[in-house]
Amino acid sequence: MAGFTLIEALLAMALLAVGLVGAARFQALALRSGAEARARTEALALAQRQIETLRGFTRHGRFLTQPTSGRRQLQGVHRRYRLSWRSTPMPDPELRRVEVRVDWRGPGGGNELRLITLIAGHDPQRSAWRLQQDPIFK
Repeated sequence: MAGFTLIEALLAMALLAVGLVGAARFQALALRSGAEARARTEALALAQRQIETLRGFTRHGRFLTQPTSGRRQLQGVHRRYRLSWRSTPMPDPELRRVEVRVDWRGPGGGNELRLITLIAGHDPQRSAWRLQQDPIFK
């Protein structure tokens, strides 16, 4: 009878070891996923900041003369990012299509985030004035 309890104890320890190894692998996956989410959030903030910078050109009268594309590298808190942007004219001369792309390398390989938006070429304060001149709103 004494040998039977020793086998039960060894089996229980083996099952516990398998459970702990599984928990450790899950923890490592959760840490990696969290780091990737932080890097993606930081890339999104960089892209949004670049769009706001380009939007700021409308207030300084440089909207139509701004560079049509650009590229730079930035060191973030979590990764090194490569930011590139391109603005193209639209049929309406007051609008530009802007595409901002952020690339970075993570443990799982290369990643990319892309934002596309339209930016009006006039000062945002003029938007209300333009709407007031429209016969639909009178």
